[in-house]
Amino acid sequence: MAETKEFEDRKIPSREEVREKLIAATLETLEEAGVSGVRARDLAKSVGCAVGTIYNLVGDLDDLILLACARTLDEFKDFAIARYEQAKRANATQRELITALAGAYIDFAAAHKKRWQANFEISFDEHSDYFQTYAEGQVQLLNIIASVLKQEAVGRSDKELYATGRALWASVHGISMLAMSNPSHILPREKILEQCHRIIDPVIQSLRVMPSVRASA
Repeated sequence: MAETKEFEDRKIPSREEVREKLIAATLETLEEAGVSGVRARDLAKSVGCAVGTIYNLVGDLDDLILLACARTLDEFKDFAIARYEQAKRANATQRELITALAGAYIDFAAAHKKRWQANFEISFDEHSDYFQTYAEGQVQLLNIIASVLKQEAVGRSDKELYATGRALWASVHGISMLAMSNPSHILPREKILEQCHRIIDPVIQSLRVMPSVRASA
């Protein structure tokens, strides 16, 4: 009788619960080993499901990694926005706001190096719903950067500011990852920010000049 009650009380995980466990296990693997360490059999074993369950609930392994990367992007977005809002409350200048976002990028990438790098190593289908979810997170981040650039920009369209924000994002990423990728010569945070300012400062200055004036100068 007691065995029957124990069996009845034992809850069978829902599809969504198993899916969430798979994403969590993927995030943990990415944190420790990066994309190359993610294997379907290992994930299934850690969650307690069959390998086929991964494909039934998510799709292929690339889809699962993309979902995990979207979660990482959301985590970074919250982290960066918190830094940005903190700087705003301190009446930060435009340069200081951009620096706060760049600093957030450096700190997050350094704390979660392999998991963050996975965002730039994943394979994806641009037409999949999973990719759209991931892309929306990127757009939100770039819109924040564009909104800061707009504060003192002269004669620039939203489209141009968004493109400039994307270029800054790529520059900060490249500088940060290169600075942290050489084990024998890892740069300290302030040196990485110093290099980022070599890109940020000229961009800010150029946006404060009317395009026609700048072109004729």
